[in-house]
Amino acid sequence: MRVFLLDLMVLSVINKKEEITDQTYLVTDAEAEAIETALSNGCKIKGENGNLIISASCPSEYHDFDTKEWQWVLNKERYDKYLVEKRHELWEAVKAKREEILVSGVYVKSLGKWFHTDGATQLAYTRAKEYFDIKPDSEIQWKMMDNTFVTLNKEKLSDVVVAIFEKSQEVYKMAEIHKHKIQTSVDLENYNVDAGWVETYKKDKVE
Repeated sequence: MRVFLLDLMVLSVINKKEEITDQTYLVTDAEAEAIETALSNGCKIKGENGNLIISASCPSEYHDFDTKEWQWVLNKERYDKYLVEKRHELWEAVKAKREEILVSGVYVKSLGKWFHTDGATQLAYTRAKEYFDIKPDSEIQWKMMDNTFVTLNKEKLSDVVVAIFEKSQEVYKMAEIHKHKIQTSVDLENYNVDAGWVETYKKDKVE
């Protein structure tokens, strides 16, 4: 006979009725399968009026089982600690994404090209602006992210600088939006820190 031994929390087989105790419950194959599933899901099992009562599965690692109420109860102290740690982790991920986006290029509509925005190149823009302040009618050749070159003058360089600044403002704004959502979200495990950012240059466009 297929049985469930409640005191040991295991399924077994007995051949003699004499082996049946108050902790032994006869089960069908379907019931045995349900019990196996319940045990693998961390469910609790008790006997009541000759029947086996199976609890719901544990909602999360931050729940404890209340045997008196026969239900899972959120451990607020442990859960609050998790929230603090998870929100910090996500905010660090957002900040890393923010820095990545800031140096991932900017598209200048008036020139139809993607310009570099890494630190070294932005310093070069400053040098170029100083050069045009001295020689306002000059032109220079500037390498794009797709490895082509464009001719820049003072006016076109201004378009680039404006585009970089406007993009940075959008990026910081999106970071703050993520920060607010992280603080208010109830589903931190599935929070997507990659959503909503401005477009960046795709490396497969190079050459």
